Amino acid sequence: MAERKKTKFEGVKTRECVGAGKVKDTAFYITYTRGGSKHEECVGRKLANGMTAEKANDIRMGRLYRQELSNREKKEQELREIELERLEAVRKANERKWTLATLFAEFQTQKKITSRYKSHYTDLCQFNKHLKELHDKLPEEIIALDMERIRNRVVALEKWTTL
Repeated sequence: MAERKKTKFEGVKTRECVGAGKVKDTAFYITYTRGGSKHEECVGRKLANGMTAEKANDIRMGRLYRQELSNREKKEQELREIELERLEAVRKANERKWTLATLFAEFQTQKKITSRYKSHYTDLCQFNKHLKELHDKLPEEIIALDMERIRNRVVALEKWTTL
């Protein structure tokens, strides 16, 4: 590892390194103590980021006086935000209304995933033909009278195999 050299700014050091295309570059590191623990991190490179010792010192002062978050704190905050977004998406999915149509669609997708679902077309046709007035109802909204109407309609059509 290359040796780190001091700059005229306290807590800012440089290190010679090889950048993209095997071009010599200078990396800037800052060191500071916060909360009783010592931190050291790379804040950028001269060619890649346009970093200078003065800019690195400004970043160091911001981190030292908690005006800026350290790289680790930024990463932790990003991870917390991603987790919150994921939890929000799960909550919204749980709030989705499970009507008879959405339940049937979920049934079909799960059946396709878990097995060779040969009766897909038959189930779809029977669902659309016999339960069309129940598509937008929640399961708790379906009453015995709804089922009796469906049964009577099927009996009137003499479709005994669908009962």
